[in-house]
Amino acid sequence: MFMCDGYKFSICQLINIMATIDAHAYLTQRILVVDDSELLLRAYTHALRSFGFDVDCAFDGVHGYNSFQLEPYDLVITDFDMPNLNGVEFFNKVRLNSDESFLIPFILITGTSIDSIPYDVAGFSSILSKPVGLSILRDEIFRLLALR
Repeated sequence: MFMCDGYKFSICQLINIMATIDAHAYLTQRILVVDDSELLLRAYTHALRSFGFDVDCAFDGVHGYNSFQLEPYDLVITDFDMPNLNGVEFFNKVRLNSDESFLIPFILITGTSIDSIPYDVAGFSSILSKPVGLSILRDEIFRLLALR
């Protein structure tokens, strides 16, 4: 047991308190989610907002690029297989046209085998394979934002 201001806490309670305090540090973080699946956009948006993030959505790489040009983001999540501009093409266009983008973590989510993607994906901060569990996504976002 630990004492703080007259209150007793177990080690488990302290760990939970510290995790809550740590999570609150991310409450003002803005995330852009780019995916052509309306169902996944809704699921990611709902989950990320429940984690305390401010979330914007785009339904393909072209709209994602336009959103990125208009707003500052702390992290970007993009699907690979999308019409008009796929996730890697979107990522490369952002990197080519924005010096600040090199400071922003990008997560690529794909249902395609990484080995079969005919693009260089080395610049992504993280690559996750579908289906992505929300706890895995949350942990990866917290990890990447902590590195900034």
